[in-house]
Amino acid sequence: MKCEICGGDHGERYSCNAMPIVNGRCCMTCDDLIVSPVRILQRTYPDAANEIVALFRSSVKTHAHLKRERLKLTKGQHGQAQDQR
Repeated sequence: MKCEICGGDHGERYSCNAMPIVNGRCCMTCDDLIVSPVRILQRTYPDAANEIVALFRSSVKTHAHLKRERLKLTKGQHGQAQDQR
């Protein structure tokens, strides 16, 4: 299973709830470094937390869009999709 935030593989057993950053699962590293601090921030400074969440969501969407475009280009050049990281 892939992390919805960093894209890394976290396995089936050790995934975490990625809300409020994204609707899905994340690895323990992203949970510790991103998700949990934002949840704590939401309790004390909800407006700041909402801005951070919006920034993360837009960057995740941008990353996913760029990855799709790269796959389209790769598919067009080689006749089949190849995931190049």
